[in-house]
Amino acid sequence: MMTENNMIKKVRYSWDHYHSLVIELAKKISPTPNIIVSIGKGGSIPGVILAEMFECNNLNIGLRSYKGQQRGTVHEYQSLNNYEALRDANILIVDDLTDSGETFKYAVSKFKGNGCERVNTASVFYKPCSNFKPDYYAQESEEDVWIIHPWENENEG
Repeated sequence: MMTENNMIKKVRYSWDHYHSLVIELAKKISPTPNIIVSIGKGGSIPGVILAEMFECNNLNIGLRSYKGQQRGTVHEYQSLNNYEALRDANILIVDDLTDSGETFKYAVSKFKGNGCERVNTASVFYKPCSNFKPDYYAQESEEDVWIIHPWENENEG
């Protein structure tokens, strides 16, 4: 993620621009989900927006694979207790960004491993260097860009 002068290239998104990307993402999603599972913390905001747009329930799971700019293993800090109630649902797992892809791979395997077969994935941003490609995404991003979401501090990344 370093540029020639060892600086990370950062791109900040405004609330309006970000919201328009989530609307663009929603237009691509089919079939319509009846449960949205947001990967917290980054997927929480797009997940809630999509749940409002699709008029469906929103659940959260907490997964983290980054500490600052350092990528690590996936850590689950909040999980669901009742996967059985979701087995017949059209589930859409949502995150803000697909970078390494590890959190999506972890979440999909967790749901499918608990008998949920109708699982799709969506992220606002997708980096093609990822080892996981979501079913839906709004914008492809360059590998060497650090995205600063509208809810993040100016010094994030």
